[in-house]
Amino acid sequence: MSTISRTQFMQRFANGIDLNAPDLAQKIDASTLAKLKALDTNGDGLVKGSTSLGQAWRIIDNFDRNGSSSSIACAGKAADVFNALSPAARNATGAAGTQTPASGPASTGAVSTGGSVAWSEGVKKAALDRAAADKEGYAYGNAPTSPFANLSGNKTPGVSRPSWLKNNNKCNQFVGDALTQAGMKMPTYKMTDGTEHYVNAEKLPTYTKHFDRITDPQQIRPGDVFVLDYPGRGESTAHTEVITGYDKATGEMKTTGAHGDGAYEMNRGAYMKDMTYDAANKRWTDPSGNHFYVLRPRMPAMSGTVPIRG
Repeated sequence: MSTISRTQFMQRFANGIDLNAPDLAQKIDASTLAKLKALDTNGDGLVKGSTSLGQAWRIIDNFDRNGSSSSIACAGKAADVFNALSPAARNATGAAGTQTPASGPASTGAVSTGGSVAWSEGVKKAALDRAAADKEGYAYGNAPTSPFANLSGNKTPGVSRPSWLKNNNKCNQFVGDALTQAGMKMPTYKMTDGTEHYVNAEKLPTYTKHFDRITDPQQIRPGDVFVLDYPGRGESTAHTEVITGYDKATGEMKTTGAHGDGAYEMNRGAYMKDMTYDAANKRWTDPSGNHFYVLRPRMPAMSGTVPIRG
């Protein structure tokens, strides 16, 4: 079984845990949150420093039953608490992982959670790197390499080109590979032989443990996941890419993903200009009735990744 190590925990929260992060009280039971707040010795709302973080780790490890004080299983209450805390990690500059939305006509007035800026930058870089290193591999008729070790047919991660990927749309494959390379978890489903495939683009917004929904255009940032869901259901009724450029002032957006002729970055202009926000479903709707989601990866992968060797 995959695990989350104590080292991963300490690295993830190296700059502290923000106990005032939005919705944290809804994600963690009151008793656990009270124990964490007891570690905030100066009342600034942060759990920080190696001693306090070590005590926070022990609180989480007490929920685990894998017999090790240096790791927790990636399923169960311990992992649930870890994943709930992840958006509350402080970033490298000491700023909170969550932001208050800017005022103005573009703002929905909602507050969104999200991982650190460093995580987002890692996803952006991975997407641009993969598009540059293996553009043709992601074309409809070809097969790319993948860093995901448990992908079906991926005998040598980063080298193999699984034949089943040929003549298939690969937008979800590209996003999954970018997240995997960046050390984040892409939702998957298991095949009968125990190997895995990334879930289709249409299903990504339903995976709330893996992603936070961004509900304010002022909070969108490169590294977020772009999902456009067309009317109807099925493998080819949605498209996903990684947002690799975004200007909050103008709404100008760039995305990088897999298309029929390969993987590359494209400029989408002021993409959301004519969209209407649907607060009940935390998404936007364009004039054609398509649903648009912005998702922020929040779940770390539990194993190492393999460098690109396209």
